[in-house]
Amino acid sequence: EFALLRSEFSGLNRQEKKFNGPPFKILVTMGGVDRTGATFNIIDALAGLGIASHKEIITGSGFAHSERLKRVKRQTDNSFSYSADIRNIGERLFGAHLAISAGGNTLYECACTGTPTIVLWEDDHERREAADFAREGAVINLGPGTSTTSSDIRNVVTSLLKNETERMRMSQRGMTIVDGRGTSRICDDLLDLGGI
Repeated sequence: EFALLRSEFSGLNRQEKKFNGPPFKILVTMGGVDRTGATFNIIDALAGLGIASHKEIITGSGFAHSERLKRVKRQTDNSFSYSADIRNIGERLFGAHLAISAGGNTLYECACTGTPTIVLWEDDHERREAADFAREGAVINLGPGTSTTSSDIRNVVTSLLKNETERMRMSQRGMTIVDGRGTSRICDDLLDLGGI
């Protein structure tokens, strides 16, 4: 109700999301740092997917594994693209059929844009958020990124991409839980408190 998201998200929450495919668009964003390097496990899983798809790997400005990522980029085919420190994450999430994320603030952004999400959390607060969103039916919580195998990731991705009904259900749950208007509600409440 009071999630603080940029204004771009409230507009995206009101748009109709498309679910058709293949080809599918899969967006991977493991936070600004990705301390555990789970991105590489995910890339490995998606490289062997066997379903027509484009995989967009987005890293943050503090990504801790830049040299390794340069090597991996040379080994992946043209169904992968790589971006760093982007400014239009809302638009990119909205255009994705599926996201894979560590949790944190990105979970709220995924929910708001109606993007079905697989969570591989890193930290305790992300574990709690992933569990909460999974209970609401907006995400699939695979557990810690450090102990989830490429095979586990690939199996869940494959299952979701083949099940449009489930992706639509997750999308609707997410958009209901997070509508992108939290900032507006906080401002309204503050104005009410001030008697303005």
